[in-house]
Amino acid sequence: MAAADATAGIAFSADYPRLRLMFDGLMRYYHEALSETACFTTHTEDVAQVRQIMRERESVVRSLLGVLELIK
Repeated sequence: MAAADATAGIAFSADYPRLRLMFDGLMRYYHEALSETACFTTHTEDVAQVRQIMRERESVVRSLLGVLELIK
């Protein structure tokens, strides 16, 4: 952002609330996907694998939100 022109910073600040909602929705999706997987299979290994993948993805989104929060 420091290297961008002033309009980029203003545009990002204006778009941040929308981006935040989208990322929150993405994290909700990860939780729902885990619940759905647990409903459709009794294979504990599969559920554990999906749980790990969803946690990793959620962690990435949380990290991204942390960075976005710093620059907004």
